Amino acid sequence: MTFNSLCAILEVMNSHQLENGGQGSGVRGQIFLFSVLCFLFSVTFSGCQKESNPISLSPTESLKKFSFNQRDGGEEWIVKGEAATFSEKENIRIKNPDATLKTKTGKTIWIKTKPEGKAEILMDNKTNKIKEFIATGGVTIQQLSDEGTDFTTESEKAIYKEKERELVLSGNPVVYQGENTFQGEVIRYFIDEGRIVIERSAQGKFYYKEEKKQK
Repeated sequence: MTFNSLCAILEVMNSHQLENGGQGSGVRGQIFLFSVLCFLFSVTFSGCQKESNPISLSPTESLKKFSFNQRDGGEEWIVKGEAATFSEKENIRIKNPDATLKTKTGKTIWIKTKPEGKAEILMDNKTNKIKEFIATGGVTIQQLSDEGTDFTTESEKAIYKEKERELVLSGNPVVYQGENTFQGEVIRYFIDEGRIVIERSAQGKFYYKEEKKQK
């Protein structure tokens, strides 16, 4: 019951008393009791309003031996780390991350940094899903399939973007595909299309093996 509801009851009882010429001390006692209740409830109610304001929390919470697993629509993220810190913006910062993304098409993308490397997970507040995965510090990425390793990349930074469905590599990125190598200032890999785009200062080494004809 709210403060306004109690006051409304009091007004009805007061009107009832006036109609009956103020008869009966019992009615007056009830009016007095409700007056006290209204006063007490108004104090309590105003106190609750003050307490409902956002409570200041500590900026971060830390966790050792971090492990995160998320499945959605046939895809799965598995993220592990030596330690993790949770920010008040619901982002997760991971020390020495080791992440695996299993796609709907059966591809497995493995992301690992050097021991001193870090990663940050940006969550979508509406869907509670991974929006971005940002790895820094000697990042190695491998795409695995039933046929083996499709390619391996090395870079100082790698960003996975869920909306664009792409990996963006920067910081001396290099792609190794068999004996072939590709490099540039920025390398983009579009996961669903299986397409690699090299931006600015693109260069590479290609090895062509000629098949021997049978005599």
